[in-house]
Amino acid sequence: MLEYSDLTHRVIMKYFIVENQKSVGPFEVNQLQTRGLTKDTLVWCDGMPDWVAAGNVPELAYLFATQAEDPIPRQPYTPQPPHVAPSTHLVEAILATLFCCLPLGIVAIIKAVKVSNANSCGDYETAAAESAEAFKWVKFSVLAGLIYLVVMVVISFMS
Repeated sequence: MLEYSDLTHRVIMKYFIVENQKSVGPFEVNQLQTRGLTKDTLVWCDGMPDWVAAGNVPELAYLFATQAEDPIPRQPYTPQPPHVAPSTHLVEAILATLFCCLPLGIVAIIKAVKVSNANSCGDYETAAAESAEAFKWVKFSVLAGLIYLVVMVVISFMS
């Protein structure tokens, strides 16, 4: 328990703080609260060897007892390079459906639509894979149409 003699000799600590990259002060603890002191604000007072974050000063710890921790840790923003969306091959799929082979062209159209869906969701790896699949089915449809054309020409010459 503190006695009267201890209270009379007690020194009120005055702290300097860093604001806008400049040292300002001295301030008493109750004044620090009005200056917007945070745990990360650098402070210094007589007897301290160097500037320290206010949250690390035991005499100031009670000021931050009610400050809630940030529930979501913030990471610095790093811009991502612009994304080039893979081709949907939708036009080719429609043309292959109309002029070459209807069943295989429909599969190509379905794959082309999946490319658009994956791009809009930001899943660029899936979009690239579906783009390759769509183009593969366009080629199958064109090849099937050409084979059908060749067979029909051969049949017409044989009869």
